[in-house]
Amino acid sequence: MKIHMEIPNGYQKYELTNWLKKYPDATDKAARNDAVKEWVQSKWGAWLARNEITDYSLYEVTPQYFRIDFTHDTDATDFATKCGAVILGE
Repeated sequence: MKIHMEIPNGYQKYELTNWLKKYPDATDKAARNDAVKEWVQSKWGAWLARNEITDYSLYEVTPQYFRIDFTHDTDATDFATKCGAVILGE
């Protein structure tokens, strides 16, 4: 099951902006999105690990939002409910 998560404006404006300063060479879109993906993993990966959710993949990561494809529907539902994401479906 796939979910869509908007990155909150406060994170975009402060945390993510500061994170991207560590990657001055990430000037093209792909490199910047890779840096954002690393930040997303550092931010939400801990929640996923604490909840023993390991079967997922991040995709379509941008500075405004990201999407996760979960293998198990219950994991997607838990993440969406507790973290404020939107379920996209299969």
